[in-house]
Amino acid sequence: MTDHTAARLTHAEATSGGDKPRSLTRHHLVDIDEARLVGSKLYYPQELTVLDRASAFTMSVQAARIGSVFLGELRYDADVRIDCGELGDSYHVNVPLHGRLASRHGGEDSVTAPGHAALYGPAGETVLTRWEAGSRQLCVKIDRAALETTLGRHVGRDVVGPVSVDPVLDVGGGAGRSWVEFALMLNEQLHRPDSIVHQPLVAGSLANGLLSGLITAAGLEHRAQGAVESSPALRPRTIDLALSYLNENAGEPIGIADVAGHICVSVRTLQEGFARYVGQSPMQYLRSIRLHRAHEALLAANPYDTTVAAIAHSWGFNHLGRFAAIHEAEFGEPPSRTLHRG
Repeated sequence: MTDHTAARLTHAEATSGGDKPRSLTRHHLVDIDEARLVGSKLYYPQELTVLDRASAFTMSVQAARIGSVFLGELRYDADVRIDCGELGDSYHVNVPLHGRLASRHGGEDSVTAPGHAALYGPAGETVLTRWEAGSRQLCVKIDRAALETTLGRHVGRDVVGPVSVDPVLDVGGGAGRSWVEFALMLNEQLHRPDSIVHQPLVAGSLANGLLSGLITAAGLEHRAQGAVESSPALRPRTIDLALSYLNENAGEPIGIADVAGHICVSVRTLQEGFARYVGQSPMQYLRSIRLHRAHEALLAANPYDTTVAAIAHSWGFNHLGRFAAIHEAEFGEPPSRTLHRG
């Protein structure tokens, strides 16, 4: 990387030992293409456009992952537009700490400044139409499955989502402000090598606290109505048959065509039904089943008789690095630690 591309660039990836942060990153970039690549890697595939080419461009970010949450402080020193498309497997919060953000999510426009945060759900196109020059924001990416699982525990029933969110959250006081202060404290602590937040048991509790805090601050318990699986009878019988088929055959090499054929509908009809009544695609649902069963297998296994790779492969995860990432996002620890903890 040339000097003109990055004024300063440091990046730290944790070792497999559990006593260090698992994902830390700091960047200071002056090249637009590099900034686009970093933003896509850390958060979502994106198109980054500088709206005022006369301004000097820089991007600065300090970010870290804790459990199922990736949070960071991000700043652009030029007006930019960021097109992210649908977030898919994530919920997201942008909290302006300085400056303003104009955004559009699911066709609804909002403008936020200090005291208010922008919320985005998994469905609907997300565009940050103008991130004002000099604006510094807390950007929090939250794994969808983790948030909906935690929300289900709050309401006492399974949430199949996606849960609709208000586009703007008041963080000027009360629960909203407390949640932002908590998140900022964690982001600062995660970059201190001697911090207690790097202990796995502490990290897991704090990550769950972030999720529960956002659920409370954003009133998601009330917005879960309609996303809660309280009336299965309202779903078409074909969807129930598909859910049963996926649960019963998760250990087999099945694909979407197998599911559609089993319930005698087209693949398109199956996909549309899952989007409406389950809130995710059939293959996303299947991956979630397999992930949880692989986690159970890791807990039950003898670490001297098997390996993480063997268990991952037995549940259809052929890319070990990707399996480790989604396992840690869901359960707050790498699969190697789960295997030895069991």
